[in-house]
Amino acid sequence: MRTVWVGMSEAITSKGAFILNLAVADLDRSVAFFAKLGWKQLSDCDDFAGSACMQVSEHVQLMLLSKARFGEFAAKPVGDATAATQAILTVQLGSREQVNRGVALALANGARPAADTVEMGPCYTRSFFDPDGHHWELMHMGEVAR
Repeated sequence: MRTVWVGMSEAITSKGAFILNLAVADLDRSVAFFAKLGWKQLSDCDDFAGSACMQVSEHVQLMLLSKARFGEFAAKPVGDATAATQAILTVQLGSREQVNRGVALALANGARPAADTVEMGPCYTRSFFDPDGHHWELMHMGEVAR
């Protein structure tokens, strides 16, 4: 068997949006939570029962799906984010102040703290669990001192 290495010029790239799909227990609660973080609900998905799409940034969207709806697309059983970590979802922000404001906003609207603040070189990260237990990090990557 021959191994083929894919170089960066041949890597999978996208000219469209990166869409992250999350299973949620209460769709309305999740939409309200992420809207309070400043993410806009897109009307493009209004025709799909049990789902809502939130615009995170120009090229990133968060597709919230009821657990039943998510299960229609999943090849494996839908996990319980309150019982096990499925992924750590990181959003890079422009400053430490934005990180602190974002986490404060999340905590004020039903999130729970996930881990201690991490300061590692130029990287500053704070985290929280959303109302469904998904682990989120807000991160600022400062300039490296030379």
